[in-house]
Amino acid sequence: MANLAIGSLSPVQVIIIYGVLFVGVMLLVDGALQLFPGGDARIRAKVNRRLLMLDSGMASEEVLQRLRRRRPASDATNPIENLRKLIYHAGADLSLAQLFLIMAGLSVLLVFGLRIGFRTPWELSLLIGVAMGVYMPISYLRGRRKRRLKAFSEQLPEAIDLIVRSLRAGHPLNSGLRMVAEELPDPIGTEFGLVVDEITYGLDMQQAIGNMSERVPLPDLRYVVVSVRIQYGSGGNLAEILDSLSNLIRARMQMFRKVLAITAEGRFSAWFLSLFPIGMGALLLAIKPDYYDSIMGDPIFPYIAGTTGGLLLLNIIVMRIMMNIKV
Repeated sequence: MANLAIGSLSPVQVIIIYGVLFVGVMLLVDGALQLFPGGDARIRAKVNRRLLMLDSGMASEEVLQRLRRRRPASDATNPIENLRKLIYHAGADLSLAQLFLIMAGLSVLLVFGLRIGFRTPWELSLLIGVAMGVYMPISYLRGRRKRRLKAFSEQLPEAIDLIVRSLRAGHPLNSGLRMVAEELPDPIGTEFGLVVDEITYGLDMQQAIGNMSERVPLPDLRYVVVSVRIQYGSGGNLAEILDSLSNLIRARMQMFRKVLAITAEGRFSAWFLSLFPIGMGALLLAIKPDYYDSIMGDPIFPYIAGTTGGLLLLNIIVMRIMMNIKV
């Protein structure tokens, strides 16, 4: 099918198409190397990135500048700042320009893939290709942000326990923060390491941990930040406060896991009901590509297909809302 489509073009058009595809592949590969690290990089990502940089001989000030990304405006509402905030919270070593290059490369590949591989009209190929090329990197970053926040939330009680033990042993709070930075892996080890480095280079303790709560927007972490700020302002037994907070976070996580176990069957049913029509449609087209050819020319077919797709999308949204139980 692709050969028939290319054979009907002139040599100049074929060269232009392959040239654009080559540029798109290069942009996509360059972006993928930034988003999806290789095997060794994935192994290194499981340990503390800050300690690895320090062990490689980099100065602590240079490590701080490398890891401390540009902070987006907290009250921004425009799409560009929202994208920058998404990258910031996902912890991706990626600039906004690189994200746009990934989107452009992926869009080019999808547009020409749909046009050449499936002989889709140019207008529809452009619409689907650009929409998916923009959506897929954003969806990946959202998933990465969710996984990062989840990992940080699971590590937070252990980090609080380390700080509590350090305080009860008579050490200052800085020593407890440094212990977390050196003992725990990413993402919490690197984030606490940034706090320690910012304090070392002159930033106030309250401002440094406040910056961490902006990089990691978790309610549990904000409770820790508020506890430290109250202790600095009015005094009190910070070890007891943090110990109670650690027990509270663990109890909430335990309740959340119970809710996940109880709703497992419902979530599986939601996924099955959402994906089954798409899978059946793809299977029919794979077995018999001309299955819908006899009715595609009917004037009512686009409306029926649009209504079906809309109802399927509504089903996915409703199922997601029903299964999204907050604890």
